[in-house]
Parts: sequence; C-alpha cells; structure tokens
Amino acid sequence: FFSGKRGTDGINDYPVDYEAAYDRFMQKLRGNDFVLFSRAGYTGSQNYPSHWAGDENSTWEAFRATLQALLNVGICGLPFVGWDIAGFAGPIPTSELYLRAAAFSVFCPIMQYHSDVNRTERTSRDRTPWNMQKQTDDTRVVPTFRKFANLRMNLLPYVLDQARLCSETGLPLMKVMGLVYPNDVMCPKYASQYFFGEDLLVAPVTHEGVENLPVYLPEGSWRDFWTGEILSGPVELVVNVPVDRIPVYQKQSSILPLNLNHTGELCTPVGNICDRVDDLTLILYPGIGMNTKQIVLADSKSVSLEVAFDALTTGLTVTIDPSPIELHLVVVGKEPKSVFVDGVVLPKRTDQTASPAISGWTWNEKAEEIKITLAAKASKTIIKIQ
Repeated sequence: FFSGKRGTDGINDYPVDYEAAYDRFMQKLRGNDFVLFSRAGYTGSQNYPSHWAGDENSTWEAFRATLQALLNVGICGLPFVGWDIAGFAGPIPTSELYLRAAAFSVFCPIMQYHSDVNRTERTSRDRTPWNMQKQTDDTRVVPTFRKFANLRMNLLPYVLDQARLCSETGLPLMKVMGLVYPNDVMCPKYASQYFFGEDLLVAPVTHEGVENLPVYLPEGSWRDFWTGEILSGPVELVVNVPVDRIPVYQKQSSILPLNLNHTGELCTPVGNICDRVDDLTLILYPGIGMNTKQIVLADSKSVSLEVAFDALTTGLTVTIDPSPIELHLVVVGKEPKSVFVDGVVLPKRTDQTASPAISGWTWNEKAEEIKITLAAKASKTIIKIQ
C-alpha cells in the first residue's frame, strides 16, 4: 500500500480508507446531499452510510446466511444495509426463492436486485422479475413481485422516518429480537425474526417448500399487518404463508405512517415518487405510554401527534399539529360511541366506498378500525374518540 504496509497488514484498513476517500470527495462536491454505497468494510465503516452484502449465490443457504449477516452488522453499528434479491452469482434462483427473498427485502433498509451476467447473454441471468418469470416459467412471479414493490412504496414514509431515528440513535433499522427483548429466552430460538424499525416484527420464510411457518410474538399486544387481527404475547403461532405473504406484526403503542392510494389498501400502486407524500395514512395502535410522535417526511415536511390513551375507559385523544398534507387517521380499537373533531361531533358514515370526507367517520368491523380523513390545516386539530 501507499503507506508502506504490506497487504497482510493493511487488508482491513484498505476498505475503510477507500470509503473515507470517496466520502471526502463527495462532501466537497455535494455537501451532505449524497449516499455512499459500499460492499467492503471493517471497523470504522460505521462512519459511512450504506453497505450491501456482496456477491451471494442464489441458494436458500445463502439467503439464510445473508439474513443473519444483515442482523449481525446492524448490531455492529451499520444501520443501512441490503443485498441482491435472491442472490447475485451463479444460476438463477427458483421462483419460490426469488419471491420469498423479495418479500423479505421489502422489510430491509435497501431493496434491490442485481446479477453477475446481464441480458446480452444467450440465457439471461438478470434478476429482474420479468426475466425470472420467463426463465422459471412461473406466471406468479411478475404479479407477486409487483405486489411487493407496491408494498415497499406504501411503506416508504415509515422507512424514511425510522431511518431518521437510526441516524439519531445509532440503532440499526433491522434489529434482532434480543435487542428489543433482552430477557426473553425464546428470542434466540426464532433467530430469523427481527424488528424492522421500532414498530414492525417480521418473520421471513427462509426454507424451501414451507406452507405453515412457526412464529413467536414476545410479550405485549400485536396487530397482524395484513388482517388487523389482535394477538397477545408471549405466544408461539403457526401461520399459513402463501408465496405472496410474509408474516408481519405491528407493536402496540405505535403509529405506522403509510403512503396508500384512494382504496386505503396495502400493495396498491402509488407511483414511484420518493421525495414527497401527497397524503398520508397513519395507523394508530393505541396503548399505554404513548406520547408525542413526530413523523418527518421525505420533503422535510413533518406531522406531529400527541396521543393520550386512557386504558380504563379506552378513550383516546389525538392532538395533531398544523399539517401540510391530508391525513387519513386509522385507529385500532373497539367501535366508539362518539367521535369529536375540534369539539364538533362527527356522524358515522356507513358507506366506506364513498369519497373520503371530513363530514364523518367510518367503522371497519372486520379489522376493528376507525377511519377519519382530515384535510391539510394551518392550526391544531384535536380528535376525541369515546
């Protein structure tokens, strides 16, 4: 090396010095407006924001090893990490591996695909969903991948807000369960489960041919991300996992910001614009200990909520600071007797297919959710649910 060190002495210094050189160059060129994305690293690489897991093979074993690697480096202080969906090198993955890996990647800091041989080869190894469908002759690939890509865009407000918290706290975006529940002896048994951000527990399918997956929920109350079902932990479950589904659970006492289209459904398209959200859905799962929550959006706008929850009466007061965008507030809980906005009683609307309006609230009996739509407002809004 230039410093005079031999390769055997400087091999681990080299990637860190390399990242540092690029970082200095980009700081000079762009200030703080850039992302440095690196494959290699060592102690000290925590100073540089993003990494990926290298050139994995497209096998189930490599998938499982990569998942553990991402969790391990998170504990070591690398919060923003990713991998090439279903591997980079060698023969293409099976359609099942590809779709299970895509589902997992939705709940990773970075979602991307890449391959070692491009489309100009006679038999393309591109890991694009359309090529995977062509090469595997499985017509489920494109529609299922589209569903997961849409879900990632739905989740983007949550991902960005949680990434901000990572930059402030140093905690990883993907957390091993033991980091959140250090005294729970069951967590090591379910080593493939992890927290994505503070509020979502994820249980990816990492073995071939799995139709029913054992899942563990630690102490507390949990909301099924897909169905809205409320579950109490600690509990071991067996969950049906079709290829287009990954078990995910929202932790109680949390607010989940989502970008959903007019249907309010998950996995629906919202476009590919990443630097703004025109309206925001907030899924509020109230519980003890909730307080002020500020959600910072991609365009530096923010939404601040103060939540007061009475466990005895299950009454709820939500104070929302002036909001620059339309909000759709979804509150998990029993059907209320009355809902007030700024002291005015809101009528219950029975037609959930009608255009959203501030003239009332709707009740989803199956998911046990209240929905209220609020226009952008230059002053505070106080919502009381009784």
